[in-house]
Amino acid sequence: MEKKVVVWCGAFLRHGGRFLFVKRAPSSSWGRNQWHLAGGKMEWGEHPLKALRREVLEETGRTVSDIRLVGIDTMQLIAKGAHYHVVQIVYSGACAGGAVKMSDEHTGYAWKTLDEALGMDLVDNLREFITENRERI
Repeated sequence: MEKKVVVWCGAFLRHGGRFLFVKRAPSSSWGRNQWHLAGGKMEWGEHPLKALRREVLEETGRTVSDIRLVGIDTMQLIAKGAHYHVVQIVYSGACAGGAVKMSDEHTGYAWKTLDEALGMDLVDNLREFITENRERI
């Protein structure tokens, strides 16, 4: 099986004490119907902050401000016939609340506190990331 390294940039987008979580589509190559942060893969030559802003805008129609690094994590998964080692650069940032413009990659969204999010069906390692980095989010 082919092995690939991917860099993913995403954020805990906050508004009024709650954070935006997006639900991955049933057609997703991994994490089907599970909740995740808005974000996505960095493109060749792209700076992580530029990737974050681009992906959040594409997935939610939102812009991000007051961005700060929360942490870096890794995970491994199998998707599309390959074994991926994903380096995750995770930020926290502010965005406007209200209705979110969803991309085709997601089927829903929810504004939740971190405690509420821990009760959701989150993608692999997000629950642990929240627990371990809560004070920085």
